[in-house]
Amino acid sequence: MAITTPLARPTPQQPGDQAPNATVVPYVLTRSDVWIGIQGDWADVNGRWSGPSALSEELNAAETWRDRAGLSLWVGRAWRSGLSLGIGFALEQQRSRFFRRTIEPATTQTVIDTTWVTSSQGPQTLYTWDIVETAIVEPGSEQLYSATNTYRRMRLATEVAYPVFEHRRWSIHARVSPELVMTLSRTGNTLAQGDGVEGGGGRAVVVPLDDRSVDERFSPFWGLSAGVDIRFRIHEHISLSAVPAYNRIFAASAADRVRPGGSELGGALRIRYHLAGKERPMPATLPEAIP
Repeated sequence: MAITTPLARPTPQQPGDQAPNATVVPYVLTRSDVWIGIQGDWADVNGRWSGPSALSEELNAAETWRDRAGLSLWVGRAWRSGLSLGIGFALEQQRSRFFRRTIEPATTQTVIDTTWVTSSQGPQTLYTWDIVETAIVEPGSEQLYSATNTYRRMRLATEVAYPVFEHRRWSIHARVSPELVMTLSRTGNTLAQGDGVEGGGGRAVVVPLDDRSVDERFSPFWGLSAGVDIRFRIHEHISLSAVPAYNRIFAASAADRVRPGGSELGGALRIRYHLAGKERPMPATLPEAIP
C-alpha cells in the first residue's frame, strides 16, 4: 500500500504579509529505499581440514589458523516494514601458521672388512683371512619448515535482515547471509601426498602452497553467516552499525582430496547511506488524504 501523508508547503509570500500561508498537499512515498554501504570485517578463524584421514590429520597438526580481515561494498533495498535485502562484494586476506618437522628415514650401510693372518710353517708362510661384515646405521636428516600462509579470497554474499528492536535512533536487526568464497591467490607451504613427487615414496611431503598439484583443494566453497546488526541512525540518511557474526564454512570433502572447513567468530563495522527518497503527489484516484 502507498503511504499517504499531508505535506504543508508554504506559498510565496508577498511583501507586507504578516504570516505565511500554508496549503495541505497529500503526497505518497515509495515502498522502499535503496541503500549503499562500506564495511570492514575481522574474524578469528577456527579452521579444520577434512578428507583422507592420514593427510588431513597431518595438515591439522602442521597448520594453525589465525585470523581473517577484509573490506566489502554493499548495496541493497530496505522496505517500510523494516525488511532489508542486500548483496556484497568483499576482498579479504586470511592467515595461518605452518610448521612441519620432518626426519628422513635412516639408512643402513654394510661394510666388509678383511683381516689377514700370517703364520710360519717351517720354511713356508701361510696366509689366512677372515671376512667381517659390519652394518652401519646412518640417521636420517632432519628438516624444519616454517611459514606464514596467506590466502587472498573474494567473497560474494547476500543478506536478509529484519528489525527485532527499535528505540529512537537505535535498532537491532537479526541477519543471515549465505556466502560464496573463491580463493584468488595463496602463498606459503602445505602438505601433499608424496605419490608422484620425487623422494615422496607415498608419504606426506611439504610443497609450496601455490603448487598446481593442490589446486583442487581450493576450489570455491559455500559459507553461512548469522548474527545481529546493532544500528545507530546518525542522520536521516546515514547509519553506523556494529555487526557481530558467526560464520560456518561448508566445503564438501572427497575421498581423494582434502578440503577446508571450520568456523569463524568475529564481526564488522558498517556505514550505510540511504539514498534520498522522493515523494510524489497523490494520484486523484487514491482515497482522500487525512485532512
